[in-house]
Amino acid sequence: SSFIPNKKTILLVCGSSDNGGDGLALSRIIQDYFNVITVLPYPAKSKMCVIQEKRLKLLGIEVKNKLDESSMERCDILLDAMFGTGFRGEMKAEYLSLLQNMNETKALKIALDVPSGLDILGVPAMNCFKADFTICIGALRAQLYSSLAKDYVGCIILKRLPLPIAKYEEDSSLF
Repeated sequence: SSFIPNKKTILLVCGSSDNGGDGLALSRIIQDYFNVITVLPYPAKSKMCVIQEKRLKLLGIEVKNKLDESSMERCDILLDAMFGTGFRGEMKAEYLSLLQNMNETKALKIALDVPSGLDILGVPAMNCFKADFTICIGALRAQLYSSLAKDYVGCIILKRLPLPIAKYEEDSSLF
């Protein structure tokens, strides 16, 4: 794809599971509206991620396997789709420098569903992604509202899907 000077540049950093698959699907959808740089630093593992990567390749859309400095400097918006809602435990060493680089960019930072490294209880791992905005797809995530999460989530936005709400939400005793 060619770089168009008057368009904003969005850099999508995608993980190898379903959250990364969502990022790859988003990459395909927004091609006409942004200069899009799509990075999949680790091989696709989940079925959804594999399917979405194939769809991009079938369309001739480049998927880079390395986050390079020039992409970081060129982007106006950085979208984090590395880890989704199921992240648990310590951040693996292999991801620490990637997340640190993502956090150091001057671009507007958006997390898809949850910032990468924020665990299921809302506890941030080392180098947890610090988002300016977190966009929840389908339903809000409880972990975004823990007192430890407040410095990582930014402004939380809910985007409903044209699917039954019951597919994404269940009763909760959380307030």
